[in-house]
Amino acid sequence: MLSMISGDPGAGKSYIAQNIAAEGSRGKLRDGRTVEPFSTMYLTVENPDHEVMRPRFDLLNGDPSRFFALKGTLFAEDGEEQRGAVTLGDIAILDAAIRQTHARLVVVDPIQSYFGANVDLHRSNETRPILDGLSKLAEAHGCAILLLRHLSKQGGGKAIHRGLGSIDL
Repeated sequence: MLSMISGDPGAGKSYIAQNIAAEGSRGKLRDGRTVEPFSTMYLTVENPDHEVMRPRFDLLNGDPSRFFALKGTLFAEDGEEQRGAVTLGDIAILDAAIRQTHARLVVVDPIQSYFGANVDLHRSNETRPILDGLSKLAEAHGCAILLLRHLSKQGGGKAIHRGLGSIDL
């Protein structure tokens, strides 16, 4: 299942996502239900791990053994280790990372940072295949994928039309 939280920068989208991950890591949900504890794989470029992500997760009493950050890929080039970026179109990489971490929740924060340079967010014919691939990935792993998105700076109008990118998002 794909879900999205859209909001202005600083509105608390990342905090909400981390709170869901922390509660899930303990198996205790806000509404009082208990569930089998689950792992979360978090993709972010906006919030540094050591300065923001881990301290916040700890403050929310999350189980750190169930919280994983996907920072990119590692590969060798000319005998030296290199880092590469991950996009949402890298289904094989995402599939392997979900399989390795046993993540039941995947958070993409913010989504516009992970479409890649060759995808125009405002063209549904370019975003739809990415979303379809993510949907199939979520179904294959029985996990939820939570996408966080910024709103445009334009005020007024319906919120659904203020999100960055295509209405398909």
